[in-house]
Parts: sequence; structure tokens; C-alpha cells
Amino acid sequence: MSTEAIRIGGPDFNIRVPDAAAPVLDLESAGMRLEVHGVSCDGFPERQALVAKNRRHCAEDGLSVGVEQERTIPFGCEFQIRRRITVADGFAQVTVDVRAGNGGRLRQCVLDPVRLRGQWRRFGVSMDGKDFEWHEAGDGTRNLNFTAPPLRCLAEDESGAMLEIGCGDDLWRHRIAETLPQCAASFSASVAHREIVLERRVLDFASDAEVPSRPWRWEYYMAWCSSGPAADTAAAPGAVRLAPADWGVPSGGLRQGAAADGTFCLTAPSVRRRLRDLIRGAEMSLVLEAPAPGVCMAASHLDRGARAELAHWDFGERLALKLWGCRRLGHRGGALYLENRGGDEGAAAAVLARRLRPLQDAGEEEQERG
Repeated sequence: MSTEAIRIGGPDFNIRVPDAAAPVLDLESAGMRLEVHGVSCDGFPERQALVAKNRRHCAEDGLSVGVEQERTIPFGCEFQIRRRITVADGFAQVTVDVRAGNGGRLRQCVLDPVRLRGQWRRFGVSMDGKDFEWHEAGDGTRNLNFTAPPLRCLAEDESGAMLEIGCGDDLWRHRIAETLPQCAASFSASVAHREIVLERRVLDFASDAEVPSRPWRWEYYMAWCSSGPAADTAAAPGAVRLAPADWGVPSGGLRQGAAADGTFCLTAPSVRRRLRDLIRGAEMSLVLEAPAPGVCMAASHLDRGARAELAHWDFGERLALKLWGCRRLGHRGGALYLENRGGDEGAAAAVLARRLRPLQDAGEEEQERG
């Protein structure tokens, strides 16, 4: 079977997804490089895994490419890893599923460490998804440690180009250690001028802890943008612009919990349905002025009404809506633009606010082993 990597080319980036265990994904854009390395399960790294599947799916309109991966770590209880990656112009969304085989249980997990290479000027961390705390990237190395997962991490180079990585909407999974007896989590960043390394230790049970027998899932996203101006960074003339007050959401859909600010949560079913109805009814381009991203605790927004609260946020939903809306409106020559009200200095926000460009090259045909 061929061992050629899957290659995905974009207007200003190239992604390589090797048909091997490491790295999981390698992105190059505007002189920056982002490497995603595989999970570590009970100390066994995914780079030692056996690859069963590395399959590519291309959308007919060229706006996205999906990749499915399946690997097995042939040590311990033989952990099974499945990963789904959706790549579009300027961002990618990743879902990682981990299951312990042979009746085993996952006691410790490091989720897809990330290595950022470039000429970094500064590194920003946002714990609430809105505001960033900035750290200069000097000649030495600065080590940052967090007990809770940062919602967004942003690296900016000397030209203004940016790489961003953040939690998926499933915050409750990233924070799951807080709810499990004798389980801890830790998150860290090592920041230097030429390299930034992010580590997410999402599970770390004590040696005498009772570990649940269950599969595990985590979602996250990454985004990138260059500093150069582009003709499609602004909404097309004549595009219909709608503020949240104009959305016409019938009822509910507001954020709940300590961070509630009277704005809509875009994961709420009533909001999701209404926004998609607006897109279906648009004749050309549409600009949605969305509230700034933030944390919500309403479990009902995730169709889990049996629970009172479940931590989530709606940045992944924005990216998914962006791709769906551009695909829908693209048939009419239009596009969907999402602008975070109050401004946003991140790479993902820049991608949301411009037109998605088709991918240039989907690379090799789908590949599968086993």
C-alpha cells in the first residue's frame, strides 16, 4: 500500500497529513509552521502507533477537505485512536476519539501536543475566549502553566501573521478532570522567539483512583492568517448586514451561567436553526454581526437537558456555520461573513470575517491500510 502523504494546498498555505503516526498534521503558511503531534496514552506516544487508515474526502465545491485517521498503539492495552480533521481556507477543526482496548482503562492522556515554529514576536492566552494576556517572545524561554484549559492561544510573528489554536465547543470535556475523583489536569506553553510548544494534559488519574471504563473524546480547532492584505477580506458591496437584534430568534438561546451577558449562544438549537434559515433565505452575501464568543453553561443547548449545566462555548459552531454558509451562498455567487462585535484580534476571527477561498490542491487519492 502507498505511503505517500495526503497533501492539501490552499491559497496561502500547505498542509501535509502523513500516512504515518507522527506528526499528525504539518501546516506551513506565511513563513510559519504548525506541527500537531499525536496523543500520549498512559505514557505510550501515538508516534509508535500502527496506522490503519489515512483517508481523504474532498468536497465537490472545493471549499473543504476531510481526513479520517485510525491508529492503534500496540502497547499496554492497545489504545485505539480515531481522528477526524476538516480543513478549509484558514482553519481546521479536529475531533479525537480515544478508546482503551482489551478491557483496559485510560488513566493518563496528553492531547495532541502542538509545536509552532517561526519568528515569534508575542504569544497571547485567552481564558474566557475574548481577552488575551500577551507575553513577549524574547531570546530566552518563558514557561507558562495553567490549571484550566485556555480557550484560545495565539502566536503572532514579526510580520503580523498569526497561528491560533483553541478548544472546541466541548469545554466540559477539556475540563472533565475537575469533575472526576482523584483526577488532575494541566496545561502549559513554552514560549521562545523561534518556537512555541503547547501541551494539554487533559487526564491524569492518581495511582489508586477508580478510573471509569468509557471512551473519550476531545475537539479543538486551529486557524492561521497572513498579514498581507487580500481583495476578499471585506464583505462584498450590497451584502445584507444583520445585528443580533435583527436575527429574529423566536425564544431562548441566551447564554447562561456566571459569564452570562444577555447575548446569544450560537450553539443553542433555536439560534442555530434561525441562522441557517436566514442563510437559506439570503439572495446573495450575508454579514452576521455576532456577539463576542463566551462560555455558556446551559446543557439544553447541547440537547442534554437531563443535566442542569454543561460548560461549552460557540467558537467551533462559528467555524462550522462559516463553512456551511459559504457553501450554501456560494451557489448564488455570495458568501457568509461573521464579525465578532467589539472586535477580535485573533486569526480565526480574521478568517470568519472574509470570504472563504477554494482549496487549490487536495493531493493524493484516498489511502487506507489494513
